[in-house]
Amino acid sequence: MSLVRWMITFLAFPLGGVITAAVFGPARDPLAGLAAGLIIGTLVGGAQWLALGRRAGWRWFAGTALAISVGTSLDILISFVIAPLGSVIAGAALTGILVGIIQGFLLRHRGRTTGIWAAVTAAAWAIGAAISTLAVEGDRGFAAFGTLGALVATAITGIVLRMLLGSRGRPVTRDPDSGPMLDVAASLITATRSAASREQ
Repeated sequence: MSLVRWMITFLAFPLGGVITAAVFGPARDPLAGLAAGLIIGTLVGGAQWLALGRRAGWRWFAGTALAISVGTSLDILISFVIAPLGSVIAGAALTGILVGIIQGFLLRHRGRTTGIWAAVTAAAWAIGAAISTLAVEGDRGFAAFGTLGALVATAITGIVLRMLLGSRGRPVTRDPDSGPMLDVAASLITATRSAASREQ
């Protein structure tokens, strides 16, 4: 896995925040948060998908977008009952857990990967929220990573992900429909080689 390509994905967080702020303004209700989160999630999930290349399938993209969408909506609900700074950190951690569970499930090539990735993502996002003073402010109304916080969170998750996948990386998911196709292709190659050897 390329840590450099993964680090570039941090830009999706502040970009998503700018876009959603321009589109929704102060998104104060969960439905607006759901839509705003979907935009941010699409950018983040898409950026990570591109960074991972063949190591991630479309489920990584879709799952990340969905998790951030739901998480952002829940963040707004949390802000109704917890003080601003606390709700920001708690909301970021909650969204991180949702993202981590879905992504961790797709990363499952060994037993504890899902739990590890969910915990790391939750912690990284909470740290990123605290660093960037990610706040549910009056002029924004929903949480979005600032540049510095996004950079730190992306660095933490990138280092751990590289440890989980290894430097070369492993496929995150495999399309179950691709199994028969690969078997047929292998059979055709074997048959072709056998025919060629008989002709010789």
